[in-house]
Amino acid sequence: MSQALPTSALEPCLRAVWQRTQRKHISAGLLALCRWAIPLFLLGMTIDWLSYMPTAGRAVILAVIVGVSLYQAWRHGWRQIRRFNATRTALQVEQQHGGLESLLVTAVQFRESKMAHGTSKELIDATCSQAEGTVGELKPRKIVNFNNLKTPLYIAAGLVGLVLVFAVINSPFLAAGLARIFNPWTEIAYPTKTQLDLGAKDLVVKEGDSAKIIIGVSGDVPETASFYVRTGDGDPREIELPVTDGNCEYTIASASRDFSYRIKAGDARSDWYQVRVIAAPRIENVQVGLEFPSYLERENETVEALTLTVPQHTRLHWEITLDRPIREAVLNRDGKEPLPLTVSEDGRQLVIKEEVKASRGYSFSWVEKERGFDFTSPRYFLQVASDQEPRVELTSPESNLVAMIGRPLNLTARIQDDHGIGSTRVAYRVNQRDEATVDLNLSAQAGQGDQPVDWDYR
Repeated sequence: MSQALPTSALEPCLRAVWQRTQRKHISAGLLALCRWAIPLFLLGMTIDWLSYMPTAGRAVILAVIVGVSLYQAWRHGWRQIRRFNATRTALQVEQQHGGLESLLVTAVQFRESKMAHGTSKELIDATCSQAEGTVGELKPRKIVNFNNLKTPLYIAAGLVGLVLVFAVINSPFLAAGLARIFNPWTEIAYPTKTQLDLGAKDLVVKEGDSAKIIIGVSGDVPETASFYVRTGDGDPREIELPVTDGNCEYTIASASRDFSYRIKAGDARSDWYQVRVIAAPRIENVQVGLEFPSYLERENETVEALTLTVPQHTRLHWEITLDRPIREAVLNRDGKEPLPLTVSEDGRQLVIKEEVKASRGYSFSWVEKERGFDFTSPRYFLQVASDQEPRVELTSPESNLVAMIGRPLNLTARIQDDHGIGSTRVAYRVNQRDEATVDLNLSAQAGQGDQPVDWDYR
């Protein structure tokens, strides 16, 4: 195996060609980056100016500009960037120069001792000597020509010049465009002849309340402004507002649901802003346990209603579940002081226990947890059926009669009560004596039917 030859002019020449080649590829990539990035930026800025893109839209524009420009830079030059390799560079020189018949490649391989064992040292020395003589005539400038970059350079220079002219004519507009596109989260707006002052932009309103959105208009003030209202994903609705004394206003008579809005006056327009309506807590579920008075001999019941009729002295056990958390709650009862209620830890449940004695209307007042707005529920009514006196009617005999000893006496009575009959007795008096009574046992059928009584009324 031959020994490595001393350092010569071959490797420095090849390195010079490689360095110039890398500079060409880097320059080609940069020129492609300019040729694509500048037009895409101008197009994106125009789209943003015409449609006033939100943050997400501007982020997409930035991603397209960066992605497409880097891809074109890689495609036109940067993908050719390589680490130095003497054999590959020698092959490149031979392809560009011509007529060398692999002389440089062979010499490089001889110097790297890559020839097969037994190769003649004289052949190696002769080949390397001939290559040394040849590289002295090679010029890296001629081998790696930058002439094919002239057209891309002129195009890139023209685009850069266009941006500079734009900067001279309207630098605030260009600065706003650069800030909005390359920092999508910024709140900078494009300069306009008309200026808008929205004051409070995003609003939070209590359901049912009225509110005003006041917009200040200055600079080139038009006679009217266009106010756009959009609910959900629907199309915006345009409302024309007069501009008076530099202001226009939109009144929300009674807020009922969330919406977004924007204002356009002259050449100025705002972003979309949100009006959030905090809805009143609503009863999601209700369970009312009814514990009837013992004399009624009725089983306890559970109903799902807030307007109901119950017997007097019934004990009520409310369990109310709301659709959203609240901070505090009060029971409003007609003719009584408001009763503070205990709220569960999650803020969604109320438990109330009370014995009702009289009919009344009632409602709930509560303070929702998120914003502290106070609301009052619809009005409900509790009807209490009072315990009426039993009604007794003697239907037979229809008039006075004469009773005889040892003969039966038939009496028929109709007895009614709103909650049922507990006990029944007959009261009588003989010849001005003291009054006495006889108990009657009711049958299983609500006290109907014949009832024989051993009644000695003498």
